[in-house]
Amino acid sequence: MQTSEEQFQELMAHFVARGNKALAQGTTVPPISLVLGKDGDVRCSVGIADTSGELEQVLAAMKKSLVEQVRTGAVLATCVASTDAETGNIIALLENYENYCAKVTIPVVTGSGLDMENMQIDDGHICVFPLASDS
Repeated sequence: MQTSEEQFQELMAHFVARGNKALAQGTTVPPISLVLGKDGDVRCSVGIADTSGELEQVLAAMKKSLVEQVRTGAVLATCVASTDAETGNIIALLENYENYCAKVTIPVVTGSGLDMENMQIDDGHICVFPLASDS
């Protein structure tokens, strides 16, 4: 089984590829959710949101879907990412079954894509997985 860091790196690698592809075609990254399954597969969902209100609804629906998928017991880690309308940065929320959580802020360089060298990683919060027990 992968460590939390390996799980998050796997999800971020998939996100970066999709995010840079989206930025090559436009100026923002649409809402994206990624699921790393126990089988090692990564599944992706993409949403459409034209306003901040729609974005909040899409993100809420994505998180609700992830909660349902986690209940099956076949999910190791998740990522929900979108463009922050105020800053233009990408915010990626990562979480795994051990309740390790991270909030990754990724700057966008116009014409170049995601600036992974200047990303910032902060503590995240639990929103998809149930609270893990210590036993």
